[in-house]
Amino acid sequence: MATAYVFAEEIESQEGLLHNARREIIMNRTLLKHCTDHKLNDFMLLQSFTSRTWVPPNFVNPSGGRATTHPISGPRGEGYLPTAYHSKCLVQQKTLADLAESAMGAGLMTEGMDGALHVARCLNITPRPIHSLGETAELYRQKTSEEIRREKLDSAIDPQALFELEGFLGYTFRSPHIALQATTHQSINLTGMTFSYERLEFLGDAVLDYLAVTDIYHRHTDLDQGELTEYKDKLCMNRTLGALAEAIGMHRFLSSAPGALQLSIQDANEALRLRRIEERRKPEGQRGIYWAEVKIPKSVADIVESLVGAVALDSSFDLKVLQGLYDRLFKPFYDEFCRQGKEVDDTVREFEQFMDELGCKKWRYVHDSTYQDDQKVYYTAIHAHNVIWMVSRHCKTRRRSQIEACRNILGIFRNSTTLDSFRSKCQCRSSGPRRETWGATKRKERGT
Repeated sequence: MATAYVFAEEIESQEGLLHNARREIIMNRTLLKHCTDHKLNDFMLLQSFTSRTWVPPNFVNPSGGRATTHPISGPRGEGYLPTAYHSKCLVQQKTLADLAESAMGAGLMTEGMDGALHVARCLNITPRPIHSLGETAELYRQKTSEEIRREKLDSAIDPQALFELEGFLGYTFRSPHIALQATTHQSINLTGMTFSYERLEFLGDAVLDYLAVTDIYHRHTDLDQGELTEYKDKLCMNRTLGALAEAIGMHRFLSSAPGALQLSIQDANEALRLRRIEERRKPEGQRGIYWAEVKIPKSVADIVESLVGAVALDSSFDLKVLQGLYDRLFKPFYDEFCRQGKEVDDTVREFEQFMDELGCKKWRYVHDSTYQDDQKVYYTAIHAHNVIWMVSRHCKTRRRSQIEACRNILGIFRNSTTLDSFRSKCQCRSSGPRRETWGATKRKERGT
């Protein structure tokens, strides 16, 4: 919703400015203000229900007054403490911001996108109310129609290329210039408006996140919020989308100037193809991420997101069309190679088995968190023999930071010089009881 809004309103802004505009709408500080302005926190349940403290909706008792059956004037919630059994609870500001998000989520679950937009309008989430996502697509068309017509951009795309793209996507574009924009790299200069896939990539990133979240939310009811976020990030991260583009052939629709980018894409695609063939030799159900060590140009993932954004914009955000696109092109790849929990099992277990084979017992994970752009992020350090060998980048979940740390330290330990340095510091012996690994602990918990 916020992405579609800024995409249509900031028609001349490129990706960086669009991100900034969206962040102003969805940042915790802004959501906190909406929550408190509309007294959404009045509806929070902060303790277990007891009949002694329950008050029917809209019933109040003015401070210092006595209970009465007569109507009372004043704003809702005034003097809400009717008995001595009520106590005030401190609530973190982040929790109140989350409350605004959960209210929109509840609207989405009950009435679909219309319900989410209704809640957003009630809370004034966007500067201008949105009644449907189609409104933003129509606003885009109104703001760009004159320039599109003047520069004849709807006829600028090669008809055969458009035919092949539409056949691949299973969708016919009403505005061909959107398809042209989605497939054009910034290295190619076109007449008229700033033409590259960056804006549509920004839009498609949010649309793909929505489709992935709704999919895994309904399919994995056993996962908590952190696990759902981690799994969604796994499906939508650039490396995964780059591998998907190669596997289904979406990369071939990217138009860029001849040069280093095309060569790097060719090299990455060949490496991905060989690894995919090797991975498919495994039985179904045992296949996993094969692209972790392949250097994939970001432009390959960008073309995936931009084409999703193009279909979303051209169809006026028709969710049936978008769901069909996701089911045809994304779900088969995800189901085959991106099963939930597979990456954790593989990456973390590989590192812990590596340390076990070295005979090292004096190592540990150190997890911590901080705040970045008003959002809580996590990072993991790997300590061994009083030395910090690896610190992960900031991640949205603790488990994701652990995966990053394990993957990166395995990479540096493949350097013989680094490994020799570690062995010189490690005085552990392989005899005696060994440190129980994460994988062994999880197998115990599962009873396997």
